[in-house]
Amino acid sequence: MLNVTECKAHAVECKRLGIVSGTSVRRAKMLKMIARTLTGLATQIGRYDTLVKDEKPEQKPALTHA
Repeated sequence: MLNVTECKAHAVECKRLGIVSGTSVRRAKMLKMIARTLTGLATQIGRYDTLVKDEKPEQKPALTHA
């Protein structure tokens, strides 16, 4: 699972790629949307991490990876 730092780093990279010379307008828009999504995901992961820390250990559900 991605963590907050990784999501933010990927968002920055998408923004950077979107402004590179020669990038098509369509690609730049898509990269901007992906960056926005990753930034939102970073926020949600941060909130989730805080929630898990605040809960009692016996209340934490096991996180399974598909």
